[in-house]
Amino acid sequence: QETGTWGLLGINSFMEEGHQYLICGNFEKAVGMYTKIIESSPDLPNPYLFRAIAYIKSAKNDLAIKDLEKLDQIKPNYYQCKLRWGIAEFNNNQAAKALTLFKAAEGLAKDDIEKVAISPWIQKCLSELGTNSPVALNNAAIMPSVAKTPEEIKQQSIFAGLDNCLLYTSPSPRDLSTSRMPSSA
Repeated sequence: QETGTWGLLGINSFMEEGHQYLICGNFEKAVGMYTKIIESSPDLPNPYLFRAIAYIKSAKNDLAIKDLEKLDQIKPNYYQCKLRWGIAEFNNNQAAKALTLFKAAEGLAKDDIEKVAISPWIQKCLSELGTNSPVALNNAAIMPSVAKTPEEIKQQSIFAGLDNCLLYTSPSPRDLSTSRMPSSA
């Protein structure tokens, strides 16, 4: 892959710095670092993913969706892209779109950890849509049963004891006023 004007070492340095800003909650600086990489090497997928995560965490879901659409063009059928895109759509009150993306991510999941981790998001979408919506009814017919208690989760998977820390995204202002985020089991 093309590595732009800085070469691989420079890109890795900017990625690492962006990750540090992201971890520390300085989303604006993280976006700046990932943007520098994208400007230099627009065909690299990871800067789009991490910039989208920074946008989601700073409640800029529309910008995140644009990055995730571009990422989907560069790297189709990528679990993390579909997952984060679903979160951004959900935060934008687009539960039907989010559900479609979460189901796509579920189909791309490499292991039980990813499948178990995404199920709370699918449940939230179905709850948001209501049991009588056409989208919910259609997905209920194809959706595997999802455990609701910690004991049921343990019976489904040896990985079920994991909490949702791998998927947790800081709540947007919309989420702070309601109980929309997945609860950790």
